[in-house]
Amino acid sequence: MKALNVGFLATAWLGLLVSGCSDTAAFNCRSNDQCVTEDQGRCESTGFCSFPDPQCATKYRYGNEAAGLAGLCVPPSGADMATDGGGVATNGEDETADEVVPICGDGTAEGTEECDAADLGGRSCDSEGFAGGALVCNDNCSLDTSNCNLCGNGAIDTGEECDSDNLGAVQTCADVGLGEQSEPLVCSDTCLVEYGNCSACGDGVVMPPERCEDGDLGGETCATQGFDSGELACGVGCVFDTAACSRCGNGLIDGREACDGADLDNKSCATQGFSDGALKCSGACQLDETSCFTCGDGNTTGSEACDGANLNGNSCQTEGFDGGTLSCSGCALNTSGCGSCGNGTIDGDEDCDQLDVDQTCEGLGFDNGDLTCTASCTYQTSACIGDGCGDGNVDPGESCDGNALGGGSCTTQGFDGGTLSCNGSCGYNTTACFECGDGSINGSEQCDSGNVAGSSCGSLGYDGGSLTCNNGSCTFNESGCYSCGDGSIDSGEQCDSGVLGAATCANQGYDGGTLGCNNSTCQFNESACFECGDGVLNGGEACDGSQFGGETCASQIDEATGSLTCSASCTIGTSNCIWCGDGIMNGTEACDYTGTIDNPSCFASIDLCYCDLNTCEQECICENF
Repeated sequence: MKALNVGFLATAWLGLLVSGCSDTAAFNCRSNDQCVTEDQGRCESTGFCSFPDPQCATKYRYGNEAAGLAGLCVPPSGADMATDGGGVATNGEDETADEVVPICGDGTAEGTEECDAADLGGRSCDSEGFAGGALVCNDNCSLDTSNCNLCGNGAIDTGEECDSDNLGAVQTCADVGLGEQSEPLVCSDTCLVEYGNCSACGDGVVMPPERCEDGDLGGETCATQGFDSGELACGVGCVFDTAACSRCGNGLIDGREACDGADLDNKSCATQGFSDGALKCSGACQLDETSCFTCGDGNTTGSEACDGANLNGNSCQTEGFDGGTLSCSGCALNTSGCGSCGNGTIDGDEDCDQLDVDQTCEGLGFDNGDLTCTASCTYQTSACIGDGCGDGNVDPGESCDGNALGGGSCTTQGFDGGTLSCNGSCGYNTTACFECGDGSINGSEQCDSGNVAGSSCGSLGYDGGSLTCNNGSCTFNESGCYSCGDGSIDSGEQCDSGVLGAATCANQGYDGGTLGCNNSTCQFNESACFECGDGVLNGGEACDGSQFGGETCASQIDEATGSLTCSASCTIGTSNCIWCGDGIMNGTEACDYTGTIDNPSCFASIDLCYCDLNTCEQECICENF
């Protein structure tokens, strides 16, 4: 059992006595300026005043006009109930009991509230003993039955002209001077007599008890009928039709109202795009989404005090604690990690607090003695006797002792590796532990973040590239390195093995040939590429300059003599070759033509010459007959 702060309990007990014996009526506040005595108080969400008290975790205690909360500490946000400051809840049980402190105005009827905004707790005019109408919730979360009525119970009550079939003393139009005995009167749903069956109704003249005729309202308006706005009309029964009139606050949606009281027109936070919360109706009869929210979207909306990592500016300090870590759970502030050292109650990560010490010397591994609490809310073991921290045994309350680590390691403490040791207070020393991502290379790490310890693709056996670090495992990321011969053209390589990309001899500036790859350097091998005009016979060249590859005029043309020529495209030309039969007289040829010619020296009847194309000698014939 926790040891309670005696001085504090006395203060709490006195507060409870004052609350229990006082005849002071409960006072509901609406602002902080209503909570002023000798100290400036504050108005809590419960509607009661609280005043400064350093003994409470939140540093505030309810005043003696706070009804059932009088004299109790105001709980931190997220706590279920007020306590007496010593861990005792308002019901005398542990403060973790699931009692709810109602907050009027949050849209949820709970605790002692009869209703809250649109939440009527399942009640209606019928459940409250009326026959109809609209039940409304007051601002103080009590039911308002002023808009309920008894219309429909068959009895003519105050304010009713009739009720259902009960028309009282009048039954026909003749009874009211508007028609015949055969014309029956009718009772409307609002318990007013209608004259639609009467002969006089519809003649354009308003005759009492008619209230109006079509086009003649007698100067009446929605306002004169008790509504706020709208347009009054005349109904078929010569009574006012108020369907287009509106009166915000009567619990019925009319006119241009989006809602009224508990009538939200079947709308909810979900239909408005939220995941949860309480949709309400504003004082102007428009939908109020301020208590709607979508928990988990990171935004604090509606009744959310926080959402995920978004604490909405709150901290342990704003919640009345000295320090600690505030968190968010279910979009409500979680103060379990907060603490106020010196308030006499163990909270947050405190070992103890003043007289609240839930451990003993024996429980910490000593033989006996008196365990107390330091001013920093840690155990004071100076008065403990016997073995304890330093005996080499992990005793209760110790994480380790000497070389005995109790199964602990750097990894069990949330690190990636390293050497865990034990400090003089029998707590873990993690200074030699390391984490991948801290930028320092430790243990089995090859690298860390951008630190590769001077390594490179070259030092790892690659030919080049960019070495990086895998941040999740602190191992080398070699995907940016490359090696010549792996069949992939990497940065700095022209080719790799048989992979040339789209390269050819032609796009390397040659006239043709076969481009290759030097497998040791991954650079192009252009030895099989050629250029016409370099004086060297390559590839498909027939000649190049004076190089004809052994070809002559004779090898090109039988018995030809002369010199071959080489064109600009490295093809052989025979224009300088000479041979009998080329049609050109060259050298010692006497002739070089085909067919016959006249013999100019012969005047006989037959005078023909022809050329022997085997010898290029001319033969002539000159004969007379």
